Amino acid sequence: MDAYIFVAGERLSETLRRMYLAGAAEVDQSLLNRLLGKEQAFLRSVPKMLEMQRLLREQKFKEALAVYAELPAMARQEKANMLLRLAAAVQVGEAEYSQAIGDFEKQFPNDPALDLVSMDGHFLRKDYAATLRSIARLDRRVQDPYLQFIRGSVQLEKGDRKEAKARFQAAIDQEPTLQVAYFTLLGLSLQDREHKETARLLTALERDAEVTLNDLEGVEEYAEFVKSREYKAWKKQRAAASSGSP
Repeated sequence: MDAYIFVAGERLSETLRRMYLAGAAEVDQSLLNRLLGKEQAFLRSVPKMLEMQRLLREQKFKEALAVYAELPAMARQEKANMLLRLAAAVQVGEAEYSQAIGDFEKQFPNDPALDLVSMDGHFLRKDYAATLRSIARLDRRVQDPYLQFIRGSVQLEKGDRKEAKARFQAAIDQEPTLQVAYFTLLGLSLQDREHKETARLLTALERDAEVTLNDLEGVEEYAEFVKSREYKAWKKQRAAASSGSP
């Protein structure tokens, strides 16, 4: 049984084969000379690859990109190395990240991981329609409720507040413990002074996402809500629920 690992950008069997080859090459140095093309290029790039991984752990992102640039052309086209480049580039700047995404798209145009990689690129270019298409294709493969949250974030960036709220709620409907969706909706309801909606979300947040809220009366963002009758009703209902009263 095999599985495609989207974060790694390849099947588990491919990852295991690479690990085997890297280990075998350490034991038998002549193995390098018997391999051809990409596999030989990959094994020769392993020391640089390990150096890039170390630099990423140390948060030395520009240095990691410099190591990538030193790789031979064939090794730079290896998916594993391109993914390390992406991980570094996203921390360096938008220009570097966009270029890294563009190069990945050219090298692996039909790769199952492309939508995961290109989603950010489309978003950075403000091509929201393409971003949503990438999300839809990815959703058909993985069916992750968090993708609804990402849809909502795209719609919010587009300026479609109503659709954004609907996507955030859809994320909660699919995954009731997804706290980031609750807090995003809460932020929007507070901005829009939708006090009834704020009370509903606070109740659901504690009940379904198992979040214990502190006193809201000293929190600046909740100042207008605290003045409302909806807050008073919510506070009374919450106290009754805590004491076990009907």
